[in-house]
Amino acid sequence: MLDTVLFDLDDTLLLRDRAVRRMFRFLCEYCYPGTEPAKGMESFFLHKDNGGYVEKSDLFDALFLRYPPIRRIPGEQASAFWVEHFPHCYEDAPGTRAYLKRLRKLAKVGLVTNGPDHSQQGKLTHAGLEGLFDVVVTSGSLGIEKPDKAVFHTALDALDSPPGHAIFIGDHLHNDILGSQSAGIRGVWFNPDGRINTTNIRPDAEIRSLEEVFRLLRQ
Repeated sequence: MLDTVLFDLDDTLLLRDRAVRRMFRFLCEYCYPGTEPAKGMESFFLHKDNGGYVEKSDLFDALFLRYPPIRRIPGEQASAFWVEHFPHCYEDAPGTRAYLKRLRKLAKVGLVTNGPDHSQQGKLTHAGLEGLFDVVVTSGSLGIEKPDKAVFHTALDALDSPPGHAIFIGDHLHNDILGSQSAGIRGVWFNPDGRINTTNIRPDAEIRSLEEVFRLLRQ
């Protein structure tokens, strides 16, 4: 019986790409005051961001090397600058809020996300999603990251849910799907853009919209 749904955060419940574009505009105002972004600058930044899987010092250094700034953020301060400002780039998510309220009437709902605790909690605050999860587990609070199965077990233990009663919804095949499956949880690949799976990882299910989670709970 499925009675527990665990979610990834970025690019699953929240659209990270939009937030990164806002972060780029903020960074331009801070580092290139009084100037318009150069042609191709935003695309370069998004490419180097690599979906968040890059050290922020490397991201900023690459940007500043290609586009010399008026005001430079030192590499050793890049991560702290990102953690402080990036959560503010997330917008209110009334649709996601309503969705989670509906889901919580049918199942326990948890969040398992990689990233600093302060940053991930800040995203929830700015998106209006605080208080809508029965448990929130961040890698920053544990000192370990997905795909480590211990991260998933921490959430299950807090919910008093056995792995066989849970599904995990995430967009990242390695961190989310392989990680949850290693913990004995059914891994559901959230793939709204219809990407081709070129890996050897085989999700237990694939969905294009979060509404499909309700169907999975009825199976």
